[in-house]
Amino acid sequence: MYTFTFQVLQILIFLIPRKTKRRHYDKKQIVWTRKEYGKLIGLTLFGICLIILPANLFAQQGNINSTETENAAVYYSKAFDLLEYPKSEVIKTQLQEVVKNGWQKEYKGLEKILAENESCFDEFKKGLKLEECDFNFSKEYKYLIQKEIPNLLKVRNLSNLLLLKGRYYEKQKDFDEAVNIYLSSLRFAQHISQDNTVSKMIAIAIEKEAYAPLKQYLDSEKVEKETRLRILNYLTKYEKEHFSAKELVEVEKDFFISNIKMLADEAEQQAEKDSKFNVEKKKTMEALGEEMISQAQELANRYYGNFAKAIETNNEKDWEFAINELDSLQKTLKSPISNIKDVSSLLYDAFTKDVEGSKITIARKIVTITLAISIPNFRRAAEHYYLTLKELKEAESLANINLR
Repeated sequence: MYTFTFQVLQILIFLIPRKTKRRHYDKKQIVWTRKEYGKLIGLTLFGICLIILPANLFAQQGNINSTETENAAVYYSKAFDLLEYPKSEVIKTQLQEVVKNGWQKEYKGLEKILAENESCFDEFKKGLKLEECDFNFSKEYKYLIQKEIPNLLKVRNLSNLLLLKGRYYEKQKDFDEAVNIYLSSLRFAQHISQDNTVSKMIAIAIEKEAYAPLKQYLDSEKVEKETRLRILNYLTKYEKEHFSAKELVEVEKDFFISNIKMLADEAEQQAEKDSKFNVEKKKTMEALGEEMISQAQELANRYYGNFAKAIETNNEKDWEFAINELDSLQKTLKSPISNIKDVSSLLYDAFTKDVEGSKITIARKIVTITLAISIPNFRRAAEHYYLTLKELKEAESLANINLR
């Protein structure tokens, strides 16, 4: 969940010195030094850097204290808590082999794993029946970083166990149940995708893995006409309801702007604790925050807009333009550490001095640096998206055989 990255930021803020390395004029007066103010901004920017690292994928799941029954996330969370995934590397390898190629021989260890997860599967099935899937459980947050997503490692593990169960049904010649499992994996992916880019990419991975055994089954002679029609109808509806490639960019754009708002608010709140803080300084910091948000929206419309067009058209010229524009921006920057030092120095001067006309320069610098480290590899995301869409089209074609 975003709980992980939010906890990281809370820890970083907690680490800001409170009683040391400050000049004390009296017991009530505390003045921030340039070094301390720089540390505040450096830690905050470092926290933003952490947000976009792959460590997001291993965020810890918060406790679920909800009485909601119309939210699939309630039951998925219970399923995650009951999940028993193999720890043995040998069994994990066997699991992946069976998922990929089918149940070629006896694997008693895998059958035991399935038996141990029956209660997990029972909760999972309850979630499938519902439309809404909200891992925030209707809670409202000021910043998107505070929003929660499911434990993505457990999402992948549960997805693997589902496909293993589908392969087991195939082994038992219970093909209707196998199909139900593969389609339920797609339903699960659809629920998981109802959040940010990370969860959407995990959903794409789940879909791709589910299409493989489904296509193998459809390509066999075991499929009755009624089953083909059922699968085709499901896949056709699924494609219509699927999120667009452009959404991968749009959610990242919103996340970036939200991070700028958080940084502006945090800088203002910390500045208020300084003994030199007054009405004029408050106006200065508020104006700076407003300028940061304005600049963020302007730059986001330009750079994220470029990638939104590229990922939607998937045209090489559009990709080249978007990537070259971003490269040109990044070339104007120094190393991440140097940039953080520059930003902290500018913010310190804005707070401690009456620097006329500096807020636009300061805001531009902060927003540019944050933008440069925030934009993920949309080209790679697009490749996964369109490859998975191709798998869906192939599954639809196979299901349509003998139905014409």
